[in-house]
Amino acid sequence: MAEQPVSLAKWIIAVRDARSEYFNPKLFDEDSWELLLTLYIAAEEGRTVNRAEVMQHTVTSAATLDRWIKILASEDLLTEPADDDETLCLTRNGHTRMHNLLAKTVPTPPGA
Repeated sequence: MAEQPVSLAKWIIAVRDARSEYFNPKLFDEDSWELLLTLYIAAEEGRTVNRAEVMQHTVTSAATLDRWIKILASEDLLTEPADDDETLCLTRNGHTRMHNLLAKTVPTPPGA
């Protein structure tokens, strides 16, 4: 597990959760980004995530989630689940791109 990128992804979600104490969550529409972050963290932790968990965690409606699943699958970022499977996961491409973005964004300690 790549500790720093995962920590950054968790921090981003924590900030999102905290900001809802000060702002109406409807002001921030980041459904696709939150889906990618959630799936990246789950993959790094060796967990699977189903549609219901994503909807609960991100407060996304089923219709919105379905729309983003199709869009992200068309971009080769996540695997579109089969009709009888509710499990969502990043593709190898999606995982690599999320990891590279997060790794690039992690601050480098001074003098490193």
